[in-house]
Amino acid sequence: RIYSSDALLVSAITRTAKQSLALAKTLKENNPEIKIIFGGAHFTVKYEEALNNGADIVVLKEGEGALPEALDTGFDYKKLSRVKGIAYKQEDKIILTEPRALLTPEQLSSIHPNYNKTWRKLGYSVIETMVGCPLDCEPCGVTSMYGGCYRIKSIKWVIEELKRINDIGTTIFYTADNIAGNPKHLRDLSLAIEKENLNKKFGVCQINSISLRNPEVVKSLKRIGIKMVCVG
Repeated sequence: RIYSSDALLVSAITRTAKQSLALAKTLKENNPEIKIIFGGAHFTVKYEEALNNGADIVVLKEGEGALPEALDTGFDYKKLSRVKGIAYKQEDKIILTEPRALLTPEQLSSIHPNYNKTWRKLGYSVIETMVGCPLDCEPCGVTSMYGGCYRIKSIKWVIEELKRINDIGTTIFYTADNIAGNPKHLRDLSLAIEKENLNKKFGVCQINSISLRNPEVVKSLKRIGIKMVCVG
């Protein structure tokens, strides 16, 4: 089914980049007409690597706006040149289009992911409550991906999304790069989650070590249902 698709979208971090490139090569060998769009943190920085190894387009940084616009072009070069926030290869030349503005918190809070039947069979679910991190730690790639901008999705959106994914898996991963970037918002969010009784799954989140020393932050994590934190 994948070989006969019109387009394949691949998001990768550095750890998964090698197998993603191998997948693109295999697909092109089986169907030279298939269009492949890469995105994610690794290829935002290493877009040449993707374009020189089978990718037709690379979506840079956030893809919620650029991706549908790129697909709507039908891969026409003239139309692609007007899509902000992408890179593509025209003959042997790599083209970088104009940078795209990051989505606002209001825009982020208007988009809910789509889940098919396959997702509902997974052992875990994921939710993105906020994007970016207010810190700029030297070894971290989050700032280069999100521009040092910390944007919070509305509590209303988070509650709606938690209800939508409540039947997916027994573990939930809060994918925010730093869930405690705004401690007050985290407290308000935790109270809302606790009130709606949406804290029963085994919760996992990402956080920085300084925030984890704050007793109020730890209380908020407990209310959310966090049992494991990923630091650094």
